[in-house]
Amino acid sequence: MPEAPDALLLKRGAIYVPRILRIFGVITLEEFGFPVASGGGDNYEAAVGPMITALVSFRDDVRAAAKAATPPMPSLLDMCDALRDSTMVDLGVRVEDRTEGALWKLDEPETMRREIQAKLAARAESAAHANVVRSQRADGGR
Repeated sequence: MPEAPDALLLKRGAIYVPRILRIFGVITLEEFGFPVASGGGDNYEAAVGPMITALVSFRDDVRAAAKAATPPMPSLLDMCDALRDSTMVDLGVRVEDRTEGALWKLDEPETMRREIQAKLAARAESAAHANVVRSQRADGGR
């Protein structure tokens, strides 16, 4: 069984190779590789867009398969929701479920977190109100 790669060695190699390429004039950019900050504007969205689209499309396929399964698979649907409401939010990607397939756009993580918290609070308030109404009906029916 092969050994796991040495992460530190890989990191050093990833730093060393672009440095040597810059010395020989093969690359001229100070930063080389995949952008890691969202401050890149349109270039950032163009760079990450195909990957986000592929992930969102895969998520749509998983959701459709989970709904079509007999019996339906709520655990897969819950994982798809967690990807949308947690992981993608942390990455600054808003995923909106639509009947024709999910749409995505880049957004501020903190804004999305506030919206999710407000939505959860509204659901909790609605559930509490429904419980009160049920309780009142049960008491009134005796």
